Amino acid sequence: MGSIEEMRIEAESAIKEEKFFEAFRILTSALELNPDDEKLKIRRCQALLKLRQYSSAMCETKEVLKLKPNWWRSHQFHGLVHFYQANYDKALESLNKALNIAQSSGAIGEDKIKEIKSQIFKAQEKQDEERQKKKDENKSIETECDYKNDNESENE
Repeated sequence: MGSIEEMRIEAESAIKEEKFFEAFRILTSALELNPDDEKLKIRRCQALLKLRQYSSAMCETKEVLKLKPNWWRSHQFHGLVHFYQANYDKALESLNKALNIAQSSGAIGEDKIKEIKSQIFKAQEKQDEERQKKKDENKSIETECDYKNDNESENE
């Protein structure tokens, strides 16, 4: 392997080609040379998400948050990991924080702002679906209890 920059480019190429394990391997090698490179860690988190290694991706985002607590990307990926773990409340919290940081810094383009907003929208939809599902389940349980109570009253 070459320099960290060459490894970064090679990993980017592997991600674009959907060779996520290859990207993970390259990024791991690069991080051995520069263990505190938050951009490498975020890319490795991206590969881990694609490999559905959510626990490892969560560990990665927590490390990035320690290194760069005010970086919008760290909060964005932290939110994405929560999203894939179906923890929509925390996903929304992190994604909204990413959006606030990104908008207040003015350092990123409108396309990235739209990307975060889209992720927030998807998380909100999923959260709403989960809440509706729980409401429906509770309603079903209540109906079942009412039915049992009605039958018990008739038998008395």
